[in-house]
Amino acid sequence: MSAESDESNESEPTLPAADPYASLQAKLDEQVVWPSVYTFKFIMKTELVGEFSALLAGHSFTTRASGEGRHTAITAELFMESSAEVVALYRRAARFPGIISL
Repeated sequence: MSAESDESNESEPTLPAADPYASLQAKLDEQVVWPSVYTFKFIMKTELVGEFSALLAGHSFTTRASGEGRHTAITAELFMESSAEVVALYRRAARFPGIISL
């Protein structure tokens, strides 16, 4: 094997991970006129609802338990100033283990 072929097998430097919310924020900026009301929907284990509701403090939201009561869906319609504010709430919500953002 030549030195040239060894060099071609080297892996390229890894790029930083892309922001998982960048495309969402871009779509929101294209499709929504800010400020606007934005509907958030989350699904989580029922035992997290109390702690999670602190993220929505001062805002009204609805909850709906699953048939067996192990999971709860939360829906909140919040007045948001910008797509950045929406993404910031999604980032805070993502800190909760097992949460599903819809």
